[in-house]
Amino acid sequence: MPEAAAQAEEIAAVSETTEAQLKQEPSPEFVQLLSPASELLQLCDNSPHIYCVVDFDGHIVEANEAAKELYRAAGLARPRASWYDMIHPEDQHRTAMAVSSLLAGDSRISSFRNRIRSDRGYLWMDWAAMSKHDIRHLYVVGQDVTEYQSAFLALSDSELRFRVAFNSIHEGMLLVDSDGLVTLVNRSAQSILGIDESEAIGRRIFPSSIPLLREDGSILTPEDHPLAAALRTGSPQPDMVFGFHTEEGDLRWVKANAVPLFHQGEREPYAAVSTLSDVTESREINEQIQTYMITLESQKEQLEHTNARLEEANHQLQTLATTDAVTGLRNHRAFQERLVEEIMRAERYKTPLSLILLDVDQFKSYNDSFGHPAGDEVLRRLADILREHARTHDLVARYGGEEFILLTPHTDLAGAEVVAERCRTAIEKVPWSVRPVTASFGIATLGYGIETGAELIACADHALYAAKAGGRNRVSLYTPALGKTAQN
Repeated sequence: MPEAAAQAEEIAAVSETTEAQLKQEPSPEFVQLLSPASELLQLCDNSPHIYCVVDFDGHIVEANEAAKELYRAAGLARPRASWYDMIHPEDQHRTAMAVSSLLAGDSRISSFRNRIRSDRGYLWMDWAAMSKHDIRHLYVVGQDVTEYQSAFLALSDSELRFRVAFNSIHEGMLLVDSDGLVTLVNRSAQSILGIDESEAIGRRIFPSSIPLLREDGSILTPEDHPLAAALRTGSPQPDMVFGFHTEEGDLRWVKANAVPLFHQGEREPYAAVSTLSDVTESREINEQIQTYMITLESQKEQLEHTNARLEEANHQLQTLATTDAVTGLRNHRAFQERLVEEIMRAERYKTPLSLILLDVDQFKSYNDSFGHPAGDEVLRRLADILREHARTHDLVARYGGEEFILLTPHTDLAGAEVVAERCRTAIEKVPWSVRPVTASFGIATLGYGIETGAELIACADHALYAAKAGGRNRVSLYTPALGKTAQN
């Protein structure tokens, strides 16, 4: 493929210098570019390459969009999932050894190749990683080399690998240190500014002899260049447009976005990064600019619409996860979560908490006689009755099968008995279509030897069993202090 061939030629051209570079300490420019700055990762969002920051346990701290997509393709839904979870089992040891050398301080840069799980099978990835022990993070750059693996077999220098990825970014990118001196510049930026890397590294982006023009024609001093302004003010400098004359005398216009970079806990930026776009032609065609702005606004609206749909979908998923499909009541899982909350609240504020457990009498016989659809209709009707006669702050849930639960906060045993009796009477009075339906109730209250949710449920179940044994269609109270179960 043309791109693969071009990259192979580039690798061959620099292979003679790679070995010497590997024996040296990593350049300050490379160290700074791998700093844990979310702004830098955001500026790399349009790159097809992977840029991320991970802790020494492999958990993602920062990631650009390509890295997030790689994690989604690997089936790792949680952003904090470990980096190692998606590595091919045969490659995990090699990867761990490479990282171990960083942890042991044997080297500051480590490069390796491994296979990563995705929805398209395993992908071959080339990685470059760097550690900084004062922050204890790994700064990682990755490139998908599945299709070009043969072209990259000779590629072993991690800094070169990073530069291949860095130079493939379509937008121009510049990194300057705190003194405003260029430390990194990619090929797109060299093309836009009409400079060579050797001319830029270690120098200011524009010497004072080259005047910079504002859009209104006034002079933009080097101190007001967006990178210099970002360093001076410590604030981002978005969408600044300036012009300059090339050696051929042509006037070229550039739009720049600059962001200051900070070490953790420091207020003064240690560097600044800028993206550059050649907007010479777009300035000459105002309609293209208007179309661009309209497109941006449309994309923003689409994103907001997509986010709204995602929020609605998440809400629906949450509802499905906590709702019983037959009755529409809260399910067993939702009840257990609420029970934990209410017990903690009752213990904190010293308020009573009661639990009513009810069971449809002879429900199996009803199902056997009239079929499960008729039984489901009974459960739905009974759920409606419980919702109607429960109080606003009570939780009504289907516990399982023909069993239901009412969790009644701020309610003692006597108060819960009133609620249960009201529900029992309502069920009994319904003109059921095929035969009468009744329910038995068991009630237990937190305290008096009942301390946990499991104990509360067990005692209510014990009282329910007593109600069944006593003839059904009645309410039984669990009273351990009296050493007996009271029945109504």
